Amino acid sequence: MFANKLVLTSYRFPSFTFLTLAQFLTTCMLLLFARTFGYVSFPPPQNLMVKFRAIFPLQILFLVSTLCSLGGTKHVSMPVFIMLRRTTVPLTMLLEYCLENKIPSSGVAYSVILLMFGAIVAVGDARAPIFAACLIMVSNICSAGMGVVSKRKMEVKGGLGTYGLLFYNSFFSLIMFAPLCFLVPKISVELKM
Repeated sequence: MFANKLVLTSYRFPSFTFLTLAQFLTTCMLLLFARTFGYVSFPPPQNLMVKFRAIFPLQILFLVSTLCSLGGTKHVSMPVFIMLRRTTVPLTMLLEYCLENKIPSSGVAYSVILLMFGAIVAVGDARAPIFAACLIMVSNICSAGMGVVSKRKMEVKGGLGTYGLLFYNSFFSLIMFAPLCFLVPKISVELKM
């Protein structure tokens, strides 16, 4: 988060969409390199449609979460960004309740309330452009959805493991997002607020 904030604000990098593509590509390359030299293991990139269907809709949620998070990061302060991201945990709890009828223990619920209260107090003045706040909240909803869906798909993942899931989420997100950046030039243009 800090590196992305530094690149987007202090160094005034003009395009969060390019940064998103670079992160997906770098993740794929590093994981393939680590797999080649035996540092990590995951199934090779074969039967891609089977893998796409096995982890669907995680790759969509991952793409939207990453893109919206980077898009919002550029336009808010780091404390405000962290405060807004803290809503991911209660959103996850809400989704687990709605989809799985799972009720958290009172200790967990009190901890989350304390976490949210602490984030609000720490920020103090939480002014942020509404568009940036909306992007971060969409990212939070997608992150919460990823947490719940990935728990539900643990047995379906086909032995991908943590590194495989990270690789295929990045790989499919790169494949879905790259053409959009070139076909729709307005996506790559910096948002003016």
